[in-house]
Amino acid sequence: MVVLTPAEVARINHDMRLKILEYVLAKGMKPRDLGVTSSLLTKIKHGYRSVSDALLIAALRFLSPDEFRAIMGEPEAVVLRPDGLKKAESG
Repeated sequence: MVVLTPAEVARINHDMRLKILEYVLAKGMKPRDLGVTSSLLTKIKHGYRSVSDALLIAALRFLSPDEFRAIMGEPEAVVLRPDGLKKAESG
């Protein structure tokens, strides 16, 4: 499970949000697992709606830290503390 602060979630761009959502759905998660309807997911896939912060947070629950790093393509950007909370890497 990946835990980000609201400010960190807000900085994830539209394309990355779509990648994360598509990855989670490819893992077999259903719309109900994410707390949305299949209609909303169809609208997102066709560009009529965007991935909200709430939906992104729900999707991140189904990602391991390694999966998140691979999707984001920035292995140094995410550092996990032993307690599972994420902190930004400094310097």
